[in-house]
Amino acid sequence: MKLYPSHGTHALIGVACGCFALAACNPPPNPATPKGLYEVRAVYDSAFLAPAAHYRSLGLCAAGVKATVAAPCADPVVVAKLQKADAAAKIALDSAKTFILANPTLDAAAYVSAAENAVSSATQIITLYGIK
Repeated sequence: MKLYPSHGTHALIGVACGCFALAACNPPPNPATPKGLYEVRAVYDSAFLAPAAHYRSLGLCAAGVKATVAAPCADPVVVAKLQKADAAAKIALDSAKTFILANPTLDAAAYVSAAENAVSSATQIITLYGIK
C-alpha cells in the first residue's frame, strides 16, 4: 500500500482555507457600537424625550399667559426649542445607527460623539427651563 502524503496536505489546506473564509464573514465588531449608542439613546429617552413629552402634554399657554403651579401650561417658545433640539438629536442618533449598521468594522466614535453632543444640548434645554 502506497501512502500519498499530499492527500493529507491538501485536506489541511482546504480546511485552513475554509476557516479563513469563515473569518472573513464575521468581521470584528465596531469599536464604538452598539453599547455606546444604546447608552446615548437611553439618556435621550429618559433625560430628554420623557420630560419634553410630559411638558408638551400640558397644553400650550395662551398668548400672554404664564404657567403657574395651579395652572401649568407649556410655553410655545420653549416647545419650539424642544422640537428643534429633538430633531437634531434624532438626526444624530439615526446617523450613528446607520453608520454602525453599514460599517460594522469601522470606528463609529465620531458619530456616537455627535449623537452625545446633540443629546446633551437637548437635555440642557430641559435643565434650563426646569422641565420635569
